[in-house]
Amino acid sequence: MKYKITKQFARDTEKILAEFNEYQDAIFFIERKLLSDQEKHLNLIYRLFDDQKLLKDFNKEKITSTISPAQYAEGDNFLPNSIGPYKVSKDNQAIHALAGFVDLNDAELFVEDKLTTTKEEINYSIFNNGVLISTSNQRVKTQSVSGDTTTQAQVSSFRPTPLNVSPRPPGVPHGWVKDEKEDKK
Repeated sequence: MKYKITKQFARDTEKILAEFNEYQDAIFFIERKLLSDQEKHLNLIYRLFDDQKLLKDFNKEKITSTISPAQYAEGDNFLPNSIGPYKVSKDNQAIHALAGFVDLNDAELFVEDKLTTTKEEINYSIFNNGVLISTSNQRVKTQSVSGDTTTQAQVSSFRPTPLNVSPRPPGVPHGWVKDEKEDKK
């Protein structure tokens, strides 16, 4: 993939975040991450690379503290060819991935935001090391947002019952049952 994105807290090391085939998808993802970070009151620097060449820094101007050196942006290390185990594809084939992510949450954020900005019915699949883990499209997104009862009925969750913590009488279990002879005494 051609376009790679890194992130960095001001006093932390630069970390690889995602990769994209299309420039517009990379910019879209960075904009969504900046909005998400703003809601969480986080200040991160995002960098967009075209192969190994730094194209642009995002959000760097908002950081007033000293910034640690960037290992990829300053050319100390080369960006890897393939980033992260999570791939997003418009079809059910991981080899046709349009984006790759280090973190599953970022892959899900990208898919969710892409679905909210399009009117077309597109299927997005997320793969983990080539294994399909989820598929989303506009119809599924609409159902989950509207709270459709059929969708909620299909969702199952584990709800354990509380353990019985009542006191137990001493002795072995057969001693817990009264013998008829004891009643006559």
